[in-house]
Amino acid sequence: MSEKLKNILPRHIRKLIKSADLEAESRPEYYSSMDQAKSAFGSVGTDKDYTKLPVASKQLIQEISAYHHVSEPQILLSADQQQVIDLCIRTICRPGEDNIITLKTGDELIQKVALLNNIEVHSLDLEMDFQMPLFAIKRAIDKHTRLIYLQNPNFIQGNCFANFDIVDLATSFDGILLVDESLIDYSMDKSLISMIELCENVIVVQNFSNSWGLAAMPLSVVFADPFMIEALSVVQSPHAVNYSAQKVVQRALYLSDQHKRNIEKLSIQKNQMIEALNKMQVVLQVFPSNSNTILVQVQDAHALCAYLKEEHHIILMNTQDKIAVENCVRFTVQDAANNVKLLKAIKEMPRYTSKGYVFLRRIGKTLKKASMYLGVFKKIFSTGA
Repeated sequence: MSEKLKNILPRHIRKLIKSADLEAESRPEYYSSMDQAKSAFGSVGTDKDYTKLPVASKQLIQEISAYHHVSEPQILLSADQQQVIDLCIRTICRPGEDNIITLKTGDELIQKVALLNNIEVHSLDLEMDFQMPLFAIKRAIDKHTRLIYLQNPNFIQGNCFANFDIVDLATSFDGILLVDESLIDYSMDKSLISMIELCENVIVVQNFSNSWGLAAMPLSVVFADPFMIEALSVVQSPHAVNYSAQKVVQRALYLSDQHKRNIEKLSIQKNQMIEALNKMQVVLQVFPSNSNTILVQVQDAHALCAYLKEEHHIILMNTQDKIAVENCVRFTVQDAANNVKLLKAIKEMPRYTSKGYVFLRRIGKTLKKASMYLGVFKKIFSTGA
């Protein structure tokens, strides 16, 4: 057991680990488990037996271990991203005493979960090139900082932080570094899973919601030191792992070649979009991305978002209030048809938002309303006659 990790955990969590029966009772399948409060008449609405609480599939853990080249004791299966963050906070932080450091862009979720756990969050600005403000984070760390939360890639910019900066931060920090790699599948060469061998205070989280297309079957994978996995397992709810989600993910891993092809297709679409966007009049800058999203600086983000929503029923994320760059929008790369539709709409925006066009459009709307009211009056008078 790591003394460093043991000392990081709050006293009440250490007592919980010590008292927990970590060795599950072994009983043959033919034993009748009459000590458990489960239905004796099977599951309603299905022929399958769902009367038992779901447990983490050993076979799935083995397959994830082989897929990511990580040992099985370093893996924990859990539910969606929010539950994993909540689990880490409850295991590591003391309510009303400790604080968390994170970065402002994409910090909404950790702010929410920390608030629910009565934990203070210090959100810092990114550097101008969207890289991690390493020295600002180090200055912000105090004796009550137990957790640092990083998204890698960042959800807004889509870029990954420099690996050496993250290693530097982990090795100089006495608490836990939680790295959220929900979008890392699009740049697996930048994953930090290998860091858990070098830095025992690093937790890496991935899921199958995005590039695997399994958002409706939420399943996250936590990679960490075996002692930290043990601690998280004790705190985690027995209902955290969904039986059906595990089965779907297990089948998906058998088709990992299809997953790889999908990522390659998306990469081609993303590069084509970036090339096309760079040639457009309304686009000022297209930022590099390691995910399936593209951040674009335009002449007027509010006008573009309003135009796309009203004229083409396309919704983009207006990031003006989220990052230190004016007039930026972010969108997710889709299939070829939807991407072409978006590019065509953005390209045509100057013509359809010109003063002359807007004036004529307003006149057209006014005449349309007048015609409608005239029709109503005609109907009323003809009925009265």
